Amino acid sequence: MKKSSIILLTIFFAASCAKTKVPLATGDPHSDLERCLVLAEKKKFDEAVECLEVFKSHFPQTEEAINAELLIADNYFAKKEYLLAADTYLLFIKTHPSHPKLGYAYFRLGLSYLKASPKAIDRDQEYLDDAAYYLKIALSELEGGEYREAALRALDETIRRLSAREYYIGNFYYRTGEYIAAIPRFIELLNTYPDSKLVPNALYKLVVAHGKLKRVSDAKSFYSKLSTDYPTSPWTKRAEKKLLYYTKKYGE
Repeated sequence: MKKSSIILLTIFFAASCAKTKVPLATGDPHSDLERCLVLAEKKKFDEAVECLEVFKSHFPQTEEAINAELLIADNYFAKKEYLLAADTYLLFIKTHPSHPKLGYAYFRLGLSYLKASPKAIDRDQEYLDDAAYYLKIALSELEGGEYREAALRALDETIRRLSAREYYIGNFYYRTGEYIAAIPRFIELLNTYPDSKLVPNALYKLVVAHGKLKRVSDAKSFYSKLSTDYPTSPWTKRAEKKLLYYTKKYGE
């Protein structure tokens, strides 16, 4: 290969590498932070995180550096590295417990755990409880605005999925005839998620499960709650027929 070609390739390689490097600091915090934000806007999240880390080291103990910590978490979130984002938000919360953006940090922490949880209810949902916990704290910290509304929506989704998980487990035992194991799951759903749309269905299955176990008195108690709280639900009509059958068969 000719010497000139080697030089051209070297220059090209160096230029390519330079494009991936974080811009050098100018000494002006506003200007330097803007460079990091531009990288994030271009979806160059790894470079943005590196840029923000450099920024923190150049301007330690400043308000801009503290905000950079939150921006690092935001970039992990944008990259869909939700557990890494959660760890970073949590570190921010522990390090700056009185920061004005604490409510936002709690919101994004809860949302990170929600995003890290599979949507398929039959898969591991270990982070949903954490999501609910931190989103509730976020609502106590956020007085209003777009983040409070977003936190409410996220909490509603989290509770919907938590109640679905409880119902899924109870229904698994119910379908396999393990009524003693199914009953506490359905009761847990009633007690913990009383506003869930699955409550009428769970009450119906509690009537049936107790009927199958010849516990007619308990079946009547759950039917009473079902018919009182959901008089027009189709599950109420079905439960009534089941209860009549069990009463005739087993007495009480």
